[in-house]
Amino acid sequence: MVLHIDTGSAWQLQWRPLAYRDLEQPPPSNEILGVLAAACMNGKLCFFQVPHPNELRHVKKSKSAAPLQIALKPILSLDLFETVPHCLDWAFPERILVGCSNGYAAVWDLEELLSGNGQQQAPLHYFRTQETAITGVRWHMHPNTDARGRPAWNEMPNLFTSCSLMGSIALTDLTDPYHQADIRFGGVPAYDLAFSTHANAAIIEGNLYGVDLFFFTNPHFGRKARVAEHRAPTLAIATSDYHPLLATGSADGSVRMVNIWRNLSKRGAKASVQLFRLTCGTESSELRVLDYFLPDILVGKKRLCYAGAHALTASNPHRIPGTSFDWPPEVAITDVAWSRHINRGYLLASVSASGLGRIQWVGEAPHKER
Repeated sequence: MVLHIDTGSAWQLQWRPLAYRDLEQPPPSNEILGVLAAACMNGKLCFFQVPHPNELRHVKKSKSAAPLQIALKPILSLDLFETVPHCLDWAFPERILVGCSNGYAAVWDLEELLSGNGQQQAPLHYFRTQETAITGVRWHMHPNTDARGRPAWNEMPNLFTSCSLMGSIALTDLTDPYHQADIRFGGVPAYDLAFSTHANAAIIEGNLYGVDLFFFTNPHFGRKARVAEHRAPTLAIATSDYHPLLATGSADGSVRMVNIWRNLSKRGAKASVQLFRLTCGTESSELRVLDYFLPDILVGKKRLCYAGAHALTASNPHRIPGTSFDWPPEVAITDVAWSRHINRGYLLASVSASGLGRIQWVGEAPHKER
């Protein structure tokens, strides 16, 4: 199904999570797929209600297997007038966090707005968190605690982490939003970050193209742990609520996967698997996908790199290049995402700057019906 929108290109898209009432009384399966939030280039935050393909075929009385095309109008459009939304993240179905191009962060409560009963469209919070454009925001999805240290399960999260083009990464608490804690200040641009519910830590890009975990809880508060490394800047980071696997995409066209729990140990080797790598030929300029790589092992500060299966074959004249600084822009992996379906949690989707996308099952051998 192809969706056509007239709000301009979208910086980021994200499905709205299901509400508790939707789980107790789910809508008919052939009614809608869900609500899609989009940070659009026209300066608006738009919400689209995506219909189910079966419902469209029933209305149009079409039995063709060709992809459906539909023009969508936003059911809700929020405008900040002075800035452009760059990134977003849902906390609950009623709360969304938006990072803007002027370094400000905005938080909306959408329960009445999405139902069509609300009139006030001003954000609940609007304050500066970065000096330059915000490139990524992530809620810390763990319960708040009261004065006695007991978890408050009924409250929405207040902590979130943001990163910017200047390279700074900050931790912000909505109870005191004007005093942020700087995790990293300056340096190379930070393009994305994530939060791991299994390690209770933020995942950020470290020095020398590394990927680090930053802990916020005792006994490892303030400590960093390196879990993976790339040969180029990390452009996309993705975690899942269903497993401790971390996926990262880099500007050199590679997608890596690492088990966070196994790489948290201070001693022993730390392994990461390169799922595939997108390369561009120097003569024909054809895009090639290399896969079946052996793991890369990090022992202390030494990295033992193993070439892939394609590079070990004598019939392949193209060798996998080592560390370099000339990556074709079309091979860059711009985004990676895990499936949010509980039975499809090991499906990993990745897209590149050339427009090519790949969906791969990275778990054990799936069942025949999958």
